[in-house]
Amino acid sequence: GVVLRISLKSLHYLNTAIELQSIKKASNKLHVVPSAISSAIDLIEQEMELKLITRFPSRGIQPTETGKLIIKKINIFNNVIEPLLILLAAFLLN
Repeated sequence: GVVLRISLKSLHYLNTAIELQSIKKASNKLHVVPSAISSAIDLIEQEMELKLITRFPSRGIQPTETGKLIIKKINIFNNVIEPLLILLAAFLLN
């Protein structure tokens, strides 16, 4: 199988940018520079060989149809993985 070199952080950046429909707003919310969000999205698109967002100068971003499907799957994944990570952290800290 293909191993994707995509971090959970990158997926979080993508998700936040799509949610806020803006790379700049996402960067403010996540306290990172806009280029970090943009680079993360570019990396995900390259790895998946898919176009996930359309950038509109001065009007933000919109997910493509593929982007909408991917985000739905990411959110399902996050809802499963987040409680597991919290349990793991609690276990490791004890």
